Amino acid sequence: MLYAAPNEWVESDVPPPDITVAFILEAAVRNPAEPDQGAPLNNTNKIPRGFESPVAEPTAPDQTDWQNKNRSWWESNPMRYDWNASIVGAQFSREFFQEIDKRFFSAAAHYTPPSRYPFDELVPFDLLPSCDVLEIGVGNGSHAQLFALDCKSYVCIDLTAYAFASTCP
Repeated sequence: MLYAAPNEWVESDVPPPDITVAFILEAAVRNPAEPDQGAPLNNTNKIPRGFESPVAEPTAPDQTDWQNKNRSWWESNPMRYDWNASIVGAQFSREFFQEIDKRFFSAAAHYTPPSRYPFDELVPFDLLPSCDVLEIGVGNGSHAQLFALDCKSYVCIDLTAYAFASTCP
């Protein structure tokens, strides 16, 4: 797995002790030139161990309740960075997305100032052309636009219908 350390990428099976926030990129950014590092797949059907199918929903009542509440919250509160001011422009218009990205990337720059691209301190953009990228929680697609055009392949998922409507034309 790759972990984002303060000034370097650390490859390790165990998170280094000095990392307070680890970005585990094994599943999200996989370089096909590197051999498989033993991903937890069932080789007969390519389904992660412990799952009955690739689209299995939680089955335990407490898991189902949590998943439903989580989905409901994100449907009602999509991450649009509109808590201080309304978004200008019609929903899902060019102006709408530009305003969301401006607010998001501006706020993020306080924590991870970009050299060339937003989050380039955390994401190895120079490796993207040889990588298959899976984004979990695409939201309004701010990260999608950073990754999708430059990587080998890009797939995004989200648990909300709002995100699907927002990112799928």
